[in-house]
Amino acid sequence: MLKVIDKEYAPTLSIDIKNIQVKVNDEIVQINFWDSCGNDKFAFDTPNLFKNASIAIITYAINDKESYKELEKWYNMVNEHSKDSIKYLIGNKNDLEEKREVTIEEGETFKNNYIDIKIFLETSALKDNNMDKLLENIAISIYEKDKKLENEEDNAIRHTITIVKEDFSKKGKKIKKGCC
Repeated sequence: MLKVIDKEYAPTLSIDIKNIQVKVNDEIVQINFWDSCGNDKFAFDTPNLFKNASIAIITYAINDKESYKELEKWYNMVNEHSKDSIKYLIGNKNDLEEKREVTIEEGETFKNNYIDIKIFLETSALKDNNMDKLLENIAISIYEKDKKLENEEDNAIRHTITIVKEDFSKKGKKIKKGCC
């Protein structure tokens, strides 16, 4: 049913655009990811990334409780600028289980407190853990949205997915190359 045609993961240093093609039911779904590293230097422009986004991925690091505490701020910002986007909650860096500060239950609780968050999933972009599952869910959501709009006069939808992450540098932690 679904096949990822092209995917590449690399750390985000500022704002990055990634294009991924996924095949769903013999049709190509082009996904444009606007990836914000969450760094305060780029925060002024982050709300502009949300405008008309089909999907917003709100991300925290499972090994940093402070990033989890920022979720409500990011959720509210997404809701303010792109209320109709499909929202995903992602606990990233699940390859760092031994350094976990945020439990799976805490992620599930946040998701359950906001009924418009479609999915909660823990991933590791570095180790490619659950990334295909996330891409599959996104591609199917976009495919289904297109099919619903197929009969409407103007079906020129640009599917933009915004990834929102918190930068932890202001808390005195060492910044690594990238934020993923």
